[in-house]
Amino acid sequence: MVAELDFLSKTIVFLASSPSPEDIIAFKASKEESRLFEELVYKSKFGEFLSESEEKELESMFMADHIMAIAKVQAFKIQKARQNTPSTVE
Repeated sequence: MVAELDFLSKTIVFLASSPSPEDIIAFKASKEESRLFEELVYKSKFGEFLSESEEKELESMFMADHIMAIAKVQAFKIQKARQNTPSTVE
């Protein structure tokens, strides 16, 4: 049985698959991943104890979010450049 990848690993696998700019822009965490992220941020923000694995997961999610933010900025730039490039239809 293969262990489920954490969100950072899923993000890296997704980016390594050479997605289109449109796919990058559309990429988002699942509802479960979003719920877990919100829960861990809440616990951390309000001083609740995070286990070592929760701390690692939260850090992983922050890194994945940062990586995807950079990728999405680049994807939007590519889309904009495509829109500003006249087509060469003969």
